[in-house]
Amino acid sequence: MLFALALVSCKDAATASTETATETLTAEALAATKTTVSENLTGIQTMVASKITEIETALTTASEDVKADLTTQLETYKKFQTELQAASTKVAESTVENWASVSAEVETLHAAVKTAITGGTATK
Repeated sequence: MLFALALVSCKDAATASTETATETLTAEALAATKTTVSENLTGIQTMVASKITEIETALTTASEDVKADLTTQLETYKKFQTELQAASTKVAESTVENWASVSAEVETLHAAVKTAITGGTATK
């Protein structure tokens, strides 16, 4: 009987140890993923800031018929800039529990910005 209790105790300790190791691994994997995503967001923010500067420069010499389109693009990129900053904050504050939704949101934003920068429509 005593041996059975000792065996159950060891089994519980092994399970707890495995769960702790898994939680640590998950936390480490999340930290590495968050670092990579944060770096990618910083790169995208730099591209968006560059695009804003490019559009603002074009606006200074644009003809009246082009200004409306450029103004719309500028507003869209400024919106992207705000959304990217918010996404960076969400990534930094994310947890294992909410990572899936944060990651999906970041991917959607990334796709919208990429489409706008590569010549698609700059709307979201």
